Amino acid sequence: MSLVLVTGASGGLGLATATALADAGHDVVLHARRPSRVTDKSLLSRMSDVVYADLADLDEIVGLARQTNRIGRFDAVIHNAGVLNGPEVFAVNIVCPYLLTVLMTPPGRSIVLSSSMHMSGSTDLAA
Repeated sequence: MSLVLVTGASGGLGLATATALADAGHDVVLHARRPSRVTDKSLLSRMSDVVYADLADLDEIVGLARQTNRIGRFDAVIHNAGVLNGPEVFAVNIVCPYLLTVLMTPPGRSIVLSSSMHMSGSTDLAA
């Protein structure tokens, strides 16, 4: 089966995606900001691997790319992690998917999720 990285997979849509893919037999690498974000520890045994990084921090994005490159070439990377508001929006939603994709061994597919928040967004990064 496929080797898939899902960012922002400690909850919500990312968690649902990671578990569905794992249940379908794929080798899933779950990404979370930090270990405390994974509240259901039984989930860890269902994943091929787990990687941690704060995607608002440039150095941690670089570190995440190193971690994933050690795992191998991914068939797909699902860029699910996202921030709704605050100063981290630009770094997490825009910079990270681009930078992570550039720094990783090129995956077979890169899937970037979004929401309709861009329809009512603001260019005020300090908000």
